[in-house]
Amino acid sequence: MDELSINTAKNMESVESDTEAQRLRRAAVMVDGHQAKRSKRTEDGEEVVQNGEYYRTGKVKKIHLLNFMCHDALELTLNENVNSIVGLSDSGKSAILTALTVGLDTRANVTRGGTSVEKFIKKDRNSATVEIILVNKGDTAYKPDIYGDTITVIRNIGNTSSYNIKNWKGEVVSTKQDELDSIITTMNIQIDNPISVLNQEVSRKCFVTSKPDEKYNLFMKATLLDGIENNYKEALYICEEEYNKLRTYSAALSQVKGEIQKLKESIHRLEEMDESRAELSNLETEFQWAMAITEENKLHKIQENLKTYENNLQELQNVESSIGTKDEEIDTKIQEIKQKILQTEQEVTDSSEAYNSAKQKLKTANDALSNKQREWRTISNKIKRFEEDVQLLKKEIIKLESCNDEEHNKRKEMKEQLSKLEEQLDELDASLRTKQTELMHLEADKMRLLQEVQSAKNEAENFNRQINKIKKDLSAVEQQSDNALSVFGRNIPRLLKRIEEEFKKNRFKEKPRGPIGAFIKLKDAAWAPAVENFFGYRFLSSFCVDNSQDAKLLTSIMKEIFYNENPLQIISSKFFYQ
Repeated sequence: MDELSINTAKNMESVESDTEAQRLRRAAVMVDGHQAKRSKRTEDGEEVVQNGEYYRTGKVKKIHLLNFMCHDALELTLNENVNSIVGLSDSGKSAILTALTVGLDTRANVTRGGTSVEKFIKKDRNSATVEIILVNKGDTAYKPDIYGDTITVIRNIGNTSSYNIKNWKGEVVSTKQDELDSIITTMNIQIDNPISVLNQEVSRKCFVTSKPDEKYNLFMKATLLDGIENNYKEALYICEEEYNKLRTYSAALSQVKGEIQKLKESIHRLEEMDESRAELSNLETEFQWAMAITEENKLHKIQENLKTYENNLQELQNVESSIGTKDEEIDTKIQEIKQKILQTEQEVTDSSEAYNSAKQKLKTANDALSNKQREWRTISNKIKRFEEDVQLLKKEIIKLESCNDEEHNKRKEMKEQLSKLEEQLDELDASLRTKQTELMHLEADKMRLLQEVQSAKNEAENFNRQINKIKKDLSAVEQQSDNALSVFGRNIPRLLKRIEEEFKKNRFKEKPRGPIGAFIKLKDAAWAPAVENFFGYRFLSSFCVDNSQDAKLLTSIMKEIFYNENPLQIISSKFFYQ
């Protein structure tokens, strides 16, 4: 009779892993008989006590087999401690161990008994079912808020193989193999460890016909050193890949820095050109203002001289007017004197006639004659004085006429000088018009220079935008150089994070896969450039979805992530699981 011992604790390890201290603690709890409702973590951080019962996260609580190997329908409830299953040869003991292996692992080769799980279906049956109930209590429980205290894993075997993972209520939570892998990893159940699960084939090799190298391989697997070695090799390979990427990025970084330095020098030259153009514009403005101020000063002096000449001309005109007035007064006085002379001569004539008529009256008129003689002498004196006055007036007239000629000449000279000033003023007007024409040309040159400055500014802005883009790409390269997915685009990690968030919200019927290039592994990295060239970046960075509804949702997420960038290719095809 064969006997198969199964440890139903976490990872199905042997009961010898319990320490003496743990057994003493369990004995103490049983002696106390206290059924307090509390949870206490043990030294290994996995075994808990609730209501006086011991639980180990990941412990197998029940196994139910239907049409599996030699069993039509077998339901096996395991106790809390060590379980020993005994029976005759070929009674189905190994089938229970195989059922644990098949039910908790997606790979058929872990059973060492075949390459297809369909071989485990009982003869003359179309399908088989393996149902395993695991304890999900303790600090290391897997999603206790969703699954509760127990997790039921059901594997249906037929033409197609599928999983149903239920919570403590019997509700299906997931049908994904990835979810089962996460549960196994969290509970540290090592299906492929021969110390945890030792089937007949391995036991024969190890204990009957084993060689030293096979025992060494068993030791490596039992202690998980082979996994550590594989992890080290994979880490070394990844390090070499990342080091090569780092060298590539360093070379690209040096090139980009050189381009940035050239752009900085160009910008510096443009800034110096802007400063020179600004200085030229200021100097041109100052020159124009200096010319305008000089011309204004000249015009002001000319206006002052013109005003002085106008005042002198007005004074001369006033003098000429006063001379004309004096001539009229002198002429009036001469006429008055001539009139008086005529009157006097007439009086003299009248007196002679009176004298002749008075001769007869000599005696009576002697006194009158003497008076008349005195009056005549007086009048003669007056006439003499008048004649002298006339002579004086004539001299004065001659003098005035001579003075008038000098003033006339002076006025003529002033008019000639005024004419010259007017000619100079005309010349200044012509010069001013010339300066205005030159100013118009300078304004045209100024507009042309402003256009050139604006063009240079636009070019500088384009350079700045290029520099900012290069800086962003450089920053993205520096920040994401540790992320292997960044080679497909700097926004790929964000896209995968958003896909994971939406998938957890059950908005995707099937989780999208991508980028496709991340799922391609080469044995020889030297072929990577050839593979990339053959498939192309667009195909390697594309994503696969199960249906059109998922494709629409993924498209909206890509628009949110990539914004104005070109979206990635989406391949819609029904997913098939094997």
